[in-house]
Amino acid sequence: ERKKDSSKLRPDAVLKDVKNNKLYILDAKYYKFGITKKRGDLPHTDSIQKQITYGDHIIANKEKYDNVDSNSVYNAFVLPYDKYDKDNEKYNLLQEIEYCGFAESDWKEHKFQQNYERIALILVDFKYLLDCYYKKEKLKIENLIAKIEKINQ
Repeated sequence: ERKKDSSKLRPDAVLKDVKNNKLYILDAKYYKFGITKKRGDLPHTDSIQKQITYGDHIIANKEKYDNVDSNSVYNAFVLPYDKYDKDNEKYNLLQEIEYCGFAESDWKEHKFQQNYERIALILVDFKYLLDCYYKKEKLKIENLIAKIEKINQ
């Protein structure tokens, strides 16, 4: 009988942009920040460090990932929110997919040398997600990718 190693880290999802040889590592747990807008409801340090570790793993094993360049690997937290919530106007959150900033950690000696060491904070309207699921429509991946890459601006 083979035992499965339950300690291995696995991201929720990895998007691959084949045309541009880029990877996007997504963590889509239910953080309440998109609803409450409270800093305490953002992903915590352990989640930030885990996302960076995913990027480190990809770069250390880049031959398995089509030799992706280290600056072509991105990280993002994807959080649900309600774009129709009237409180969103004061935050200028009006789209199905919104970029809200990024998270980073100073646990490594070098800080932000690679794109994946900053984790984009992306809000996605949950009604939009449900509509995509039920209508079998594709999420506007190009829109999501553009929002994630805002960490460079």
